[in-house]
Amino acid sequence: MSRYLTALLIFILICTISRAQENTGNTEIKDIFSILQDHQYGGKVNIYQDVEIPVLVKKHVQINEKIEGFPGYRIQIFFDSSQDARQKADKIKTKFITKHPDIKIYTVYNHPNYTLRCGDFRKREEAYKCYNSLLEDYPKAFIVKDMIKFPDSDE
Repeated sequence: MSRYLTALLIFILICTISRAQENTGNTEIKDIFSILQDHQYGGKVNIYQDVEIPVLVKKHVQINEKIEGFPGYRIQIFFDSSQDARQKADKIKTKFITKHPDIKIYTVYNHPNYTLRCGDFRKREEAYKCYNSLLEDYPKAFIVKDMIKFPDSDE
């Protein structure tokens, strides 16, 4: 019985996550539990659970809606905390965009440090290919784990 309950909870969380991703932008997401109990599809599901589970699932969905990306990799090409770090970062960023217009670059300011990171790579191997092409111009570059942007829908 314990395995069944665990499997059911995992199934519900996966359904909730995928349902939340389908409805990004909707302010009102239909509750997964009411979907399961809906007779629209010809079946009937009775759910016996603690009353707090729907509250926790809803909170989980709300937290995931605020996340603007997912874990991946970027290449850090610049890091400085000097007084003119911002100007240096802007100068390097401009040169980078001119030479590599197809690679997105991001300026990150985390007081007192300015950082330039480029790319949105899902796998370390993808980042490594780009990293090798940048080494000549940025010998101090390295690959870092970061939250990356979702791919554009028009790509």
